[in-house]
Amino acid sequence: MVFFLVSIILCLILALFHPYSSRLGATGLWLGKALVSPELAGISPRGIQDALTDGTISKITFAVAILPIPLCAIAFFYTWWSPAIVFAFYIVATVIANRTKIASKQLDYYLSVILTEMGKRRIKYQLAGDAERVEIMTELEQQVTDVLEIYFNSGVPAPNPSEAKQSPFGDVYYLLK
Repeated sequence: MVFFLVSIILCLILALFHPYSSRLGATGLWLGKALVSPELAGISPRGIQDALTDGTISKITFAVAILPIPLCAIAFFYTWWSPAIVFAFYIVATVIANRTKIASKQLDYYLSVILTEMGKRRIKYQLAGDAERVEIMTELEQQVTDVLEIYFNSGVPAPNPSEAKQSPFGDVYYLLK
């Protein structure tokens, strides 16, 4: 019974993080595509998302996406049918969490999170003495700051994953339409 209850409680906690993780990942994808010219779309279908969301952001989005599977495996130790209940509970809790205001829905919030994480990486590169990466991160930070200035207090919601996938390359004003 303990395995089942632990799985349910961890699924609830994970479901509460899902809206934040989903919006953060989608914002990273949209921004990565928006900062790249359309000519480079064939070379890099996600734009520069990896450069913008490397580190903590990638770990958060990956963990929230993959952890329901091990939680269902933990529930299996209780009984063979409990993983189905845990997974159904996770889906219902995620849908409810997405409709609440647990995580901000504003794009400027997620842009500032990405900008903060980029600043932390730039400082890490400075401490490591990697001047080339410091220069690149400084340029990227300036580009993200420019986008943040466009969307700051605009009330534009963060894109969902399907909007981010469909967004065009090189158009930072796409979400204002």
